[in-house]
Amino acid sequence: MILSVLDNSVHIILSDLAEHLFGENPGLLGCRRVYLRPVNRPLYGVAYSKRGYHQPVIMLTDMRAENYDLALRTRNRYAKRWKYKTSVQFLKSKIGLEPFAIRKYTRVQCVIFLASLSRAF
Repeated sequence: MILSVLDNSVHIILSDLAEHLFGENPGLLGCRRVYLRPVNRPLYGVAYSKRGYHQPVIMLTDMRAENYDLALRTRNRYAKRWKYKTSVQFLKSKIGLEPFAIRKYTRVQCVIFLASLSRAF
């Protein structure tokens, strides 16, 4: 359970916040600015429903997501990143590159190339 604080000083658990957001906006996406205790800057909670999940997916980000369009853009950006991040994580574990961090897409291509070379041998 992650306890967050809203702009009006209300303390709320993030899972309860997601339910509240979906109650306000009956769509599949909701967003709200939140604060966490150790972080001194505002974060944005973006919650959305995903097929195959019983509970909503809740993201905390420092990207501005103050309205529906920004929240949708944030969700799409993270979704694209997650697609290749899980694949790269699998490849890194199979070829023993676990301690290295990959932050750029061009580096992902290098890891795929290294995985192909190691698989060939």
